Parts: sequence; structure tokens; C-alpha cells
Amino acid sequence: MKSFFIVVFFPFLFIKPLFAQELQKNSSFSSQQKEETVIVTGQLVEKGTKKPLPNVNIYCFVAKNNGSPLKTSTNDSGNFSIQVPLGPVRWKITLVNYVVLEKYDQISGAQENRQFYLEKESYRAYETTIIGIQERRDDKTKTLTQDQFMTLPGAKGDPVKAVQNLPGVNRSNALSAQIIIEGGAPADTRYTVDTQPVPIMFHFGGLQSIVLPEAIERVDYLSAGFGPEYGNTLSGLVNLTTKNPSLERIHGMAYLDIFNAGGSLAVPINDHSSFFLGARASYVGQVLGLIAKGKSEFNLTVAPNFDDIILMYNNKLSENDLFKIIGIGSIDRLEFLLSEPTGQDPAFRGSFSNSVSFYRLIPQYTHKFSADSIGRVWLGFGQDLTDQKIGTFSYFSKSTAITNRFELEKQMISAWKAYYGIDNQAVWSDIKFQLPFSTAARGSPRSASTVQNVSNTYFEDTLGIYFRNIINFKESHWFFLPGFRLGYYNLSRDVIPEPRFAIRYAFDNGLTLRGATGLYSQAPSLRNMDPVYGNPNLTSQRAAHFTAGFEKNFQGNGGTGFILGTDFFYKHLYDLIQPTTE
Repeated sequence: MKSFFIVVFFPFLFIKPLFAQELQKNSSFSSQQKEETVIVTGQLVEKGTKKPLPNVNIYCFVAKNNGSPLKTSTNDSGNFSIQVPLGPVRWKITLVNYVVLEKYDQISGAQENRQFYLEKESYRAYETTIIGIQERRDDKTKTLTQDQFMTLPGAKGDPVKAVQNLPGVNRSNALSAQIIIEGGAPADTRYTVDTQPVPIMFHFGGLQSIVLPEAIERVDYLSAGFGPEYGNTLSGLVNLTTKNPSLERIHGMAYLDIFNAGGSLAVPINDHSSFFLGARASYVGQVLGLIAKGKSEFNLTVAPNFDDIILMYNNKLSENDLFKIIGIGSIDRLEFLLSEPTGQDPAFRGSFSNSVSFYRLIPQYTHKFSADSIGRVWLGFGQDLTDQKIGTFSYFSKSTAITNRFELEKQMISAWKAYYGIDNQAVWSDIKFQLPFSTAARGSPRSASTVQNVSNTYFEDTLGIYFRNIINFKESHWFFLPGFRLGYYNLSRDVIPEPRFAIRYAFDNGLTLRGATGLYSQAPSLRNMDPVYGNPNLTSQRAAHFTAGFEKNFQGNGGTGFILGTDFFYKHLYDLIQPTTE
């Protein structure tokens, strides 16, 4: 019996493994046939703008997975890759502030590619603009981003006109290009682009600001009680911060209207550098000239024309280094609509001209020394020209300016952040003018004017050294912002200490109380220090600012709602310069 068992069943000891191996092969082959997959690649972009959407989860539902989806995520460029079985699938993509995307699909090829477009819930066509504070280092800085000033009513997409519509800001008259901040004089407002001073911010008549809006990332407006980063102003400052050109794709824009035309182009060079070019030209005078031709009521009417250009190059040299350089230029011309009088009108012609132009080259460099320390450098080089003539009177000035700013941001400890900086402006000016000059005895009426010819060369140097601190102890509602600035003006031979201090208390319910005070100074203008028309012994003007206010955030955790705030201010101005006939 044992012999029979061995003879009959012994071959199965070898046959069974062979069958098992064959069955396993067939089973594996069948499984592979059943579970064959392909790699699906693609990109997720914003519908309309085609802006890539990074770090977004993409889900793929397969029926035989019993409802359990496959998942992948987009990279920094919006690209994704996922292994998906052949057959019908359903894609689903959700993202905050975007419409949920659900799409049925059939996977059939050896390799598939998909492009998904995610639609925004709102493209800001009718959104309410909320004015907030961009940098909490200074409660007195109000910031408008590009999305905000482009849609602010009355601003017509212009960043500086948007500032003119803010509380506390005014202009000297309806056609003025000068900004008045909280009751100050027009000449007391300073203008900067990427922290570097520029001579003007608006074209003649306040028509438009000097920089194309598409090139601006945000506009900052500093009012009473601002911090020590800026000086040589009694009222405040308006700063335009330019955008970094897009690294994603080519952006272009062009427009044409009845008074001016312009356009811009942003071009990515590679994955870390890009270029921007924007230009604008007006033809207001030519249009109005055609209207005025042959009409005597336009005999002495003048109209402005202007041209602007801006170039930007941005390069992220490494994870810790960023280099950027911008070039801006602007020219304004004010001319008669009619070059010759109509009919027998004896009005003069050919003896009036008014042009103002400038350009600036502003390289910038940012270096991150560590997680707690960042250094920033801004430089500025340029020239300003003014040429004005009316009848026998004339004024001409040519100035060459070199400016700079260095700043170090340092997180000293968890409760203390410090900013240390220095800024300087050196200007060489040649001024020639032939203007009326009047003298009068004390108490007597102004005498008849005589014309003086003056030609002078000036060197004007202003220097500021500053530091600011933000102190907030852990679990504390108090924020202390002590700062100090030391200003130097070479023409008035002044060295002026300017302590500044701000404080805020933040309640848990979104209410913040705040206050600020400080000393401020401003150098006399070259005109006021001229030996013939002014007084070379003038000293700097002074001011003390006091301000207090509150801010209540009604947005809550959802991020929707509004912010209500107000500030009260008082300025004490002294050592002011006043004209006199003595």
C-alpha cells in the first residue's frame, strides 16, 4: 500500500509546484490586464488669467476603488502628475475663493495630458475696496495695493489719485498736482519711488501720476506721527513700490483714448528673472489745439503734454539674494493751444514755455543673512530739468541727484524686532533765472519791480540715521514702538535729533487703541536760501506731531466684513519760513 502511494502521488510533488507557478503567472497577467494604469500629467491654472495655481490638491475618483480617491498636488508652477487606471474617472478640485471643479473623463491612452481651469468666485469687478495697513511696523502708514487702487471709485486706476481720495488728504486746487497731507503746505509733502526721492509725483494739472499703474504693487501714504524711517518733511510722504515682473508667463497691455495712449509688457527670462517695460504718451494739447483752431476764446489757453517710461529687471539670484533695478523717466510740457493769435488779437506768442523732466535709475538688493536678519540696499541716480519762460522772465535749473538707503532688519529676541538704517540725498544744482525783484521800506507798500539776473551753483546734502524698535512681550496686548532719527542738512548747518514714539493696545475682540508722537524737521528750499531772493542764514523748520485713534476689525475669523478706524491729530509748527518785503 505504501508502495502504491509513493508511485501514484510522488509525481504530484513535482507537478503541483509547476501548476502553482503557472497559475501565479496567469493570475499576475490577468491582474496586470485588469489594473493597467497610465501616467496623467497636466497643469492647473486660473480661468481667464491662466495664472498657475500651486500647492492645490487634485482628486481622481475611480469606480472600482469603492469611492476612495487617488490624490496628487500641484507644484510651484501648477503642474501635476498622477498614475490613473484605464477607464472612466471623475476629477474633483476644491480651493478657497474658487468654484468647485468636477469633471468626468475617460482614460484610454498610453500617456495622457490634462489642462484644468479653476474659476474664481469673484474677479473684483464690483468688490468693495478696504483700506488697511500693510506693515504693522508703523500704524501711520496707510497702504493701497494694486487691486485696491485700480478699483477705488474716483481714482480712475491711478495710485496717487487713490491717495488723494483718502481721509486727511487734499489738493491746493482742482487742477493742482500737489498733495496736501493733514493741513500741511504743499511743499511739505515728500514723494518717493521704492524709497528713493523723486521731484514730482503728478503731471501738470494733476492729470495722472508719473508711473504707469500696472508697474505699481502698492502705494503707501504716511501721515502725522509716522516713524523714523523718513525725514526732511513736516507733513508726510507718498511712496510708490514697484512690482516684481511676473515669472510665470508673458503679460501685455495696451490702451488708447482721446488724450493719451500707452502699454506695458512683462516677460519672464527664466525661472528666476524677468523684465518689464511700460510707456505712455499724451496728446492733450494736439487734440485741444484742433478744437481751438480759429476760435478767439482759446487765444491764451495752455494745455499739458507728457511722456512716461519705466523699465524693470528682477533677478532672484538665490534663496537668500534678490536683485532688482528700475529706470523711470518723465517729461511735462505746457504750451499754448494756438501758436498765433486769432484775428487782430495783440496777445503775445512765442515767449511762453514750461517744461519739467527727470529720470532715475534705482538698483536694489536684498540679502537674507539668517532667519532673523535681513539687509536691504537702495540706490538712486538721476537728473532733474526745469525750463520756464514767460515774456522777459525765465527760470532754468539742472540738478544731478545721488541718493541711497541702507537698512538692517533684525529679530533680536522673540519679543523685540529692530530696524537700523541710514539714508542720504546729495544734489548738485545749477540755477539761472531772470525774475522780478521788489523792495520796500518797513511798513510801506511794495515798490515797483526790477528784474534781477541770477546764476548760482548749489550743493545740497541731507543725511538721516535712524533706528526703530517693535517690542511685544509674549501673551501681552501692549506694543511699544520707540524710535529715533538724527537729521543733518548742510545748507542750514543743522544737526537735529528727532525722537519718535508709538504705542498700541490690542484687545481680543479686534479693537486696537493707538497713539504716536514725534519731532520732525525740514530744510529750507534753495529758493528761500538764495542770497538775492531769500536769506542764506535760514535754519530748518520744525514740527511736533501728536496723534491718537482706534481701529475695530469686524472681519472675524472668516476674513469678510470691514474695518472701522479713525485718528485725531495735532501738529505744532514752529521756526517756519515766511516771505517778507523787508
